[in-house]
Amino acid sequence: MERPPPTSVEVYFGSLTDPRVERTKAHRLGDIITIALCAVLCGANDWVAVETFGRAKEAWLRTFLPLPGGIPAHDTFGRVFARLDPAELQRCFVAWVQAVLGELPPQVVAVDGKTLRRSADRSRGQAALHLVSAWATASGLVLGQEATDAKSNEITAVPRLLRLLALEGCVVTIDAMGCQRAIAAQVQEQGADYVLALKANQPTLHATVVAAFAEAHRQHVIIVGYSMTMPYLLALYQMHLQFGRTVDLDNLQAALMDIERQLGSLEDVLENRLQRAVTMLTNAYNEGKLVSARIRASTHRIQTSERLAEPDSSERGSQRSLLLLEDEPQPAATGS
Repeated sequence: MERPPPTSVEVYFGSLTDPRVERTKAHRLGDIITIALCAVLCGANDWVAVETFGRAKEAWLRTFLPLPGGIPAHDTFGRVFARLDPAELQRCFVAWVQAVLGELPPQVVAVDGKTLRRSADRSRGQAALHLVSAWATASGLVLGQEATDAKSNEITAVPRLLRLLALEGCVVTIDAMGCQRAIAAQVQEQGADYVLALKANQPTLHATVVAAFAEAHRQHVIIVGYSMTMPYLLALYQMHLQFGRTVDLDNLQAALMDIERQLGSLEDVLENRLQRAVTMLTNAYNEGKLVSARIRASTHRIQTSERLAEPDSSERGSQRSLLLLEDEPQPAATGS
């Protein structure tokens, strides 16, 4: 049988070290990787589901995979992936994703860390797995992940994750854990801008920023909170990327006021529509109550008419007694 041409998975995962002994190999490593990737993309979340996917789609998989040993068992998937080098696998995966997607457009890349639920195993002394991820907001993709021992180690994990990414022209957002000089400098070195959260646990920098906001307030500059600032800035940046329109920072206050007026008009429209919807629902509810009351009244009248048409139990008893008496033979008259 002619061997199918190599897939992109085999090309970019071809350098992945196979940890198995040569004489014990029943399945090609490329086949195992390809089946696992396809299964996970289709929603598989454990090795049994991966094997089930492979057996259900075996005919389709054979159109581009040799599969000399058929579909591997779920135990085979688990053993092989457990012995692969995680760092080497990650490099191959990132290279494959970048090749498939091509060059991503400039966009907001959100970097954040989360603890994986139910990843801890106290019986084995295994702590919960904490992952730092980079999320491309416009593309809707996780560009990369870096595992850490605990949340406090995000500071060392973020630089390693950023080095894996092409960030030219992007805006990188990180929470207060990533508000570090080295991280900010690395983002700029990679050709991106940054938006970093700041907390009072960095008193010097926090005091400087507070003083800058106070000075801006004295100069009658509009100051809004973080939750309101981010949508404005990201909207302006997105407008610049999509339409090539530059933002005049000297007239930023006027631009923000114009956006505020537009939001006010939108709120008025939404309020009017909501009021109309509430009125319509109230009228429908009242009409439904009226119809329900009419149905109950009609049912009550029908039941009352049926009761009046039927004799009660005492009348039926007396009628039966009268019939019995009429049916009994009369005694014969005796002479005197």
